[in-house]
Amino acid sequence: MTRRINCNLCKKPISTCFCKNVIPQQNKTKILILQHPEEEGHYLNTAIMAKLTFKHCHILTGVDFLEDNFLRLSLKKAKNPLLLFPKINTEETSEYNTLSPKNEYDLIILIDGPWRNAKQIYRQTKTLHELKRIELNLDHPKLYKIRKSEKDHFYSTFEAITYSLELIENKSFSSALELLKKQVDFHIECMGEKYQKYYL
Repeated sequence: MTRRINCNLCKKPISTCFCKNVIPQQNKTKILILQHPEEEGHYLNTAIMAKLTFKHCHILTGVDFLEDNFLRLSLKKAKNPLLLFPKINTEETSEYNTLSPKNEYDLIILIDGPWRNAKQIYRQTKTLHELKRIELNLDHPKLYKIRKSEKDHFYSTFEAITYSLELIENKSFSSALELLKKQVDFHIECMGEKYQKYYL
C-alpha cells in the first residue's frame, strides 16, 4: 500500500496542496490563533491558510491556554491586544465594528473551531476574559460556504483575519481571499450533489 505524502507546509496531500495559490500579505499587526485540536485536521483548515498567507501569524493548538507561555509572552509584549470573539449570550457586552487605524491594535487573537469548541476554549482560558473583545458584524458575503455556522455573521478564521486587518491597517488585503475562494470552489466541485443537498 502506497503511503500518502503530505506537503510540509500546508499539511495537505501533495495532490491537493494549495501552497502555489498563496498570495503573501505584508501586514504589520500580529495574529495569534488559538485552535481547537479537532479543527487541526479539518479538510478545509483556514488557520493554516492564514499562517501561510499573513506575516506574524502563529497557531497554538489546545483547549486550555491559561498556562501557555507563548500566549503569556505575546500578551506581555503587546501594547494593545484584541480578542476577536462573539458574544456567548445576550447578557454579555461586545462591541461591533469598532475597528479602525485609530485603535492601534498590535495583536489580534482569534479562536479557531466549531462554536461549541470555541466557547470551551474561551471559558477555560481565563486570560482572554481580560482583553478588549470585538465581534465582527459586516455586510461582506461569506466565502466559506461549505460549512454551516451558528450565526449568519460568523466568518471563517481566514475571512475574519482579512477583514479585521483591512479595518485596523486601513488597506486592502482582498487578494488574500483568492486562496480561500479557490479552496472552497475545489471542495464544492469534489462534493458534487452533496453540496447541493446539504449546503444550499
